[in-house]
Amino acid sequence: MHTTASRKRKIITISVAVLLVITLTPLVMFGAIAPPVSITLITPETGHVGDTIRIVGEIDTPNGSYTIFFDEEGVQNGTTANKTVNATFSIPNRPKGNYIVRLHDGTTDYSDTTTFTLETAYYIEAAVPSPPRQLQEGQSTEIRVSVTGGIANTRYVADVTTTDPANTVFSNSSIQLTNTTNTGHGWANVMYPRDFGTNAHTDLTGIYKMAFNNTLATGNFTVGLTNATRYHRFQIVHIQATKYTQPNERVWINITSDTGTIFSQNVSPVNGIVNASWKISAITSYKTYRVTITNSTPIHTIKPVPDTQNFTIAIVKFLCQIHTRNLDNESVSGIAVEAYINVGEHVTSSTGVIRISDENGLAKFLLDAGNYSFKAALNNVEVGNVPVFSLSENTTKVMTCQLVHIRTYIKDVDETPLPFINVSFMYNRTTVENQTIPTKTSVVTNSTGIAVLPNTFINISYTIEARRYNHLFNTTIIGNLTASLWVNLTCPTYPLFIHVLDSNEHPLQNAQVTVYEWSSECIVQSKATNETGNWASELTFGRYKIVVRNYNVDFKRLIILNETVLDLIEDQFHVIYCRIFGIALSVKVVDYLGQPVSNAIVEIERESEQEWMKIEPPPETDSEGKVALPNIGGDYRLSVYVAGSLSEARTINLATSGQIVFKLDKHVLVSGYLFETSQLITYVSIILLGAAFFSGLMYKRYLQRSAHKKVAPEETND
Repeated sequence: MHTTASRKRKIITISVAVLLVITLTPLVMFGAIAPPVSITLITPETGHVGDTIRIVGEIDTPNGSYTIFFDEEGVQNGTTANKTVNATFSIPNRPKGNYIVRLHDGTTDYSDTTTFTLETAYYIEAAVPSPPRQLQEGQSTEIRVSVTGGIANTRYVADVTTTDPANTVFSNSSIQLTNTTNTGHGWANVMYPRDFGTNAHTDLTGIYKMAFNNTLATGNFTVGLTNATRYHRFQIVHIQATKYTQPNERVWINITSDTGTIFSQNVSPVNGIVNASWKISAITSYKTYRVTITNSTPIHTIKPVPDTQNFTIAIVKFLCQIHTRNLDNESVSGIAVEAYINVGEHVTSSTGVIRISDENGLAKFLLDAGNYSFKAALNNVEVGNVPVFSLSENTTKVMTCQLVHIRTYIKDVDETPLPFINVSFMYNRTTVENQTIPTKTSVVTNSTGIAVLPNTFINISYTIEARRYNHLFNTTIIGNLTASLWVNLTCPTYPLFIHVLDSNEHPLQNAQVTVYEWSSECIVQSKATNETGNWASELTFGRYKIVVRNYNVDFKRLIILNETVLDLIEDQFHVIYCRIFGIALSVKVVDYLGQPVSNAIVEIERESEQEWMKIEPPPETDSEGKVALPNIGGDYRLSVYVAGSLSEARTINLATSGQIVFKLDKHVLVSGYLFETSQLITYVSIILLGAAFFSGLMYKRYLQRSAHKKVAPEETND
């Protein structure tokens, strides 16, 4: 019994332990593993609508996407740097309270949260012109009050007070804002001085203070005498003051600087308002000025704050673009434009600023407001100007330059445009220093036969010379050019006579003469010589390559006999000698002993127009070991084959009649049979050895026979 009970207790103990392990293991594991998303910092933790909040945290996805939610409204998206989140967002409109900020991992769908406390904020501001403009005396302004982060569904009531420069307070205590609803945002707008009682005003110069319920929010706005606090040259200073209501009252409006009074005007109020204006000149100094209004009559208004105010005239740069155009109203680049500033009537002074017009014809200057003029020069010759004008804003001015084009069109007598013609324009240009400089500009005609001297000077004379391959063929003079001009030139033609002779100086008839234009290598004329070897044509002035070819029956094609380059600049008779045609050429094949070798195959190749051509089938040597070659010289490659094997190959230039001898040092002709020299020597050596052996054997027998004859008689005597 005791054993059984003990065993049961052990089983129960083990079971409980297992259950505890199973229960606690997940808790231990999850406690050891870092959370997949965490927010480590939110700063600040409290604030107002529109404040910038920073969230620092981490998600479990390297370079993963995340979203930040404020009260479940997505306010920021981004991608982590590795796993780190460091982002900012602005607080949206919400009522006052505590809100959940959530960082969400877009890949794993995990999130972490923190809290932010939104507090109520109060605002007050006046709607005034953008600086440097300002309110002037007697003008109104809209005062705007608002609440953000307010209690939901609440209508706030504002007590707005204004204090003028004389410390007089005006109030409107019943301004009801819009319902904050579920955004916590309410607002209201009122006009000052209209909505602040009959005594409220803007009749004093200075700062007006504003307050929302005394201390919830404060602000201010400024009222001045001028419509701005900063001006530049050529602007108008408008002056206005109010509350001058005495009968027959007059006031002085003065503008002064450290050098004295520069403007003064005596005016009478109209309905209590005085006005004046002063236009800033082109030479007004950049400094601070003071405008003051003072009484000029015994009975006058006395203000608690004097009407006086400072303003400045500042340097302002404007973009001034001078658009240079020629007399054809085309934009011109590369023009040097210089700016001059007006320093008095009809007096200008160079600013020292020079700009070159760009590809759009614009010379760009950044200049102070002022009176300017501009002059333009090309190659130090003045070509245009812009008279004095006032620069008070970004401006583009067109400058018409006294420039035109001279266009030449060159063709042959068949109206075909001629490219690559050198056209020279010669003229004298007068510089801004009144120096006369001879000038020459050369242009080459394009594929359409046109050469242009662009944007050249008017009111001068030009000499135009046209050359082809450096040979002059036309001179044209233009007097006092005043507008763009077309000049049409025709290149002349000249007769060309060609007489073709062979190597023996005999006329070569039916030779194909082809004339190529030298630069383009286009065929101009191609025909055969007549029975006297003559060829004639009329060609355009120029340079030509003349190629003479003749048909060869051996190679079955036309062979170049001569190439000649000539300049046709006048009537010309030209003799072409084809010294490689009509020469007697042959090949002779001999053996080692100089004996002619017949039936040797001679492979004949000739180079023509950068390729090798071959006579097919290759001829064999006759009984005298000869093969006749074509009667045309040139570069040949000759190969001799004996018994199917190449014996010798030779490349040679043949220019005169003659015979090329191939001596086969490795072969000997014996009784009509051709043997290799080494083979023949072997055969002869064998024969000689056999003959020697046979001779020795015969001599031995002779000796034996002779010895026998001498022994026989002695034996007989015995």
